[in-house]
Amino acid sequence: MQQSAFSERCLKWMEPIWATDTVYDECLLFTQDAHGIQPCQLLFEPERILSVRSDYYGAEYQEGLDYTRAGRTLCLTENSRIPYYAYDELFLREPRILTIESASAPGRYVRYERGGTQTQIRQLRVSYTRAGGWALRLPPLRPEYLPKTLDRLRRGEHLHIVFYGDSIMDGCDASGRAGVMPYMPNLDKLTVMKLSDWYKHSKITFTNTSMGGMTSEWGLENLKERVIDKAPELVILKFGMNDGTRNTPPETFAANTLAMVKRIRAELKSCEVLILGCELPNPDCKGWTGTQEALEGALDKQISEVNGVQIVRILDIYRQLRARKGFYSLATNLVNHPNDFLIRLYAQLMCKALGVYGD
Repeated sequence: MQQSAFSERCLKWMEPIWATDTVYDECLLFTQDAHGIQPCQLLFEPERILSVRSDYYGAEYQEGLDYTRAGRTLCLTENSRIPYYAYDELFLREPRILTIESASAPGRYVRYERGGTQTQIRQLRVSYTRAGGWALRLPPLRPEYLPKTLDRLRRGEHLHIVFYGDSIMDGCDASGRAGVMPYMPNLDKLTVMKLSDWYKHSKITFTNTSMGGMTSEWGLENLKERVIDKAPELVILKFGMNDGTRNTPPETFAANTLAMVKRIRAELKSCEVLILGCELPNPDCKGWTGTQEALEGALDKQISEVNGVQIVRILDIYRQLRARKGFYSLATNLVNHPNDFLIRLYAQLMCKALGVYGD
């Protein structure tokens, strides 16, 4: 794909999912359980399907031939060409890489797809128009809580951002990171690309010092080297998934996050902090859902927003998406990493928290 066409596609990916009349490249992943191949649901009720395709296979699939549709539900036909995860691929007789027992298939193990490659290959991308109907409920987002950052963006002054967190913030498993078409950039690059485009700003730089598997405790311990020494004007934090799986008490997670915020603001006087909340892992993975659901509430109790600190609460919006689409159409590694569609939404929410899209 030529660079200009790719940049145009990236900007389409960053059109706000909650406001656009045309949804581009919404991800669907068909899976088979003990009862057969399960249908997939689109997030919104389509007015008209524009395309159902696989970037990896370079194929476009046809209604009636490959799938049937009733409202926002798609089902595979008997002779469909659309790829899916077969039962024995998804629910394993022996562990693959990680030992994760399945809650829904006793005696089987959940597939852990490192890097998300095989999931990306099987994932569909659906584009469609929509009109009215169900609306996505957004969390409160207040750009005025980050006045120095907003001023730099509006004035076109230099802005250096440090992204700091776990594997999700590190970029796992965007298709670009996995090296699979359509090569969508990581969360950090999407965010900076949209900020630069919206504000016509050419002086935004960023560093991502995140590391997979890490917790808020590690974040606090390594703050100087990975954040303070980079001298950013804005820090975007995202920990929580690993804290939750390890059953870190929510109060401890919030205290670690607060300590990071206080130290950043004490040592970097002009720096502000944006905190991205925590979603949930695959509910079929025994032992992986711990304290994640309580982490945002703990942040609210310990961290005061306004005057240089803002929280982007994603738990409620994640629940909305999972209730309408199911877990597998939001996932890549099949355990706890978001797919391109969910990564885009997180980037869009961060951009809206920084004044993009207006009201």
